[in-house]
Amino acid sequence: MPKIQNLKSMTGTKIIESKLSNMAKKQLLIFLKEEKDEHVLKSFILDGKIISGLDEQVKEIIDDRFLASEAGGRIAALRKSFMSMSSLGIAWPIYRKIRSVFDVCTKKCGKYELNTVRRQYCMTTCNLAKYKQYLVHVSNINCSEQKNPIKCKDKKQKNILKYKVKISKLEKIINKQEIAAKKRGTTPN
Repeated sequence: MPKIQNLKSMTGTKIIESKLSNMAKKQLLIFLKEEKDEHVLKSFILDGKIISGLDEQVKEIIDDRFLASEAGGRIAALRKSFMSMSSLGIAWPIYRKIRSVFDVCTKKCGKYELNTVRRQYCMTTCNLAKYKQYLVHVSNINCSEQKNPIKCKDKKQKNILKYKVKISKLEKIINKQEIAAKKRGTTPN
């Protein structure tokens, strides 16, 4: 694909994932279809704003920012998520639909949304809340009422340990995501 098509794909992905109204998204996608200047697209990907009538100095600044951002991973991650979705083709929506039936977090964080930083943060916080609920549930099990209380206590301790480890890992991931978001000057969600 030519470079302009890659930029249009990434811009379209950013528009679709935005929290804008459907009408605003539609207008932006129509604009995107007609746009020929790669610097306008790069600017939109970086800042979420449409800037036209750019002089050469501004274009150089946009190119430098875009390259730095791409090296930093923001654009590369967007490109990776778009390409991973398109490589699965028709199977991707089916997979997400099935997954959302069985997984509350997939449903909550967007069945058909690309796997962006915002979605990853949502999935991580949702899974954290889910495992905390599991931990409370397992902790409240009364083993003295079971047929085999010793076996029940062993299983209960194993499950408590398992959920505490998962919670600890998810909290570390959330912390890293929040630190990265502060460095970018944004919020993780």
